[in-house]
Amino acid sequence: MMKPITLFLSLIFLLSFTSSNENAFSKKLRKKYAFIPSGEVMIDNVKKTVNGFYMMKTEVSNLDYKEFLAFLKTKGEEEKSEICKIHSEGWKEKSFEEVYADHPAYENYPVVNITAEAAQLYCEFLKHVLNRSGEIKGYKIAECRLPYRAEWIMAARAGRMFVPYPWGGYYLRDSKGQILANFNRIGEGNITYDYENKTYKIVEDSINSHAMIPAPIFSFFPNDFGLYHMSGNVAEMVAEKGIAVGGGWNSTGYDIRVESTMPFEGYSPEVGFRPLLILEKE
Repeated sequence: MMKPITLFLSLIFLLSFTSSNENAFSKKLRKKYAFIPSGEVMIDNVKKTVNGFYMMKTEVSNLDYKEFLAFLKTKGEEEKSEICKIHSEGWKEKSFEEVYADHPAYENYPVVNITAEAAQLYCEFLKHVLNRSGEIKGYKIAECRLPYRAEWIMAARAGRMFVPYPWGGYYLRDSKGQILANFNRIGEGNITYDYENKTYKIVEDSINSHAMIPAPIFSFFPNDFGLYHMSGNVAEMVAEKGIAVGGGWNSTGYDIRVESTMPFEGYSPEVGFRPLLILEKE
């Protein structure tokens, strides 16, 4: 058993490290990245411990990603450019196939329709850029990658153990009736009864239905860690293959819960990503 004095000194060391790590980013970087402290998270009735990290406050935007593509082009990285290209297929509203990724009006919308391999190559680029920025004091980025699901859920719940949504509540509207996320708002007004087949059906073109694309990355309200769109807007890639988490603009209210997953292979207009950063002392 650890002696009390040893335990006390260990805690002091841990706390001092966490505090200095938390303040390692400049004021400029803290506007874009949030520190997520260590803690425990419950996933599928299993409790897991997660170490502290930084996370981008928003999904990676079209503008962020196009700067990366321009970098690859400048460096003559033709193979990586092909891997990282933005695909255009899959939109419900076909007109967005032509404009969403390239039109200036959508620069601050989340990048979608890219592969997990492309997202990880972006993370490698971001690590290089940030380590050369001079905006991190006493530390360097050791890892920049997609988060594991446990890390993502820890960040989404913002220190709460059991809440289904990142705003800490159990409902999709606030006390004023305002919707709290961008999702497919199928409800009572979208349900009809088919008397011939004696079944209930969903009518998607009801007045109560949803937006057809993502919202800008800084829209709606952030959670208590300052993270935007941890439910809805676009589902997000994680390190575990074959799934995306948190639901997106085309997901139902139940499917934008923090623990929600959806199948993900290849690329999709419903799926984007946000990087996780782990620091180490220089």
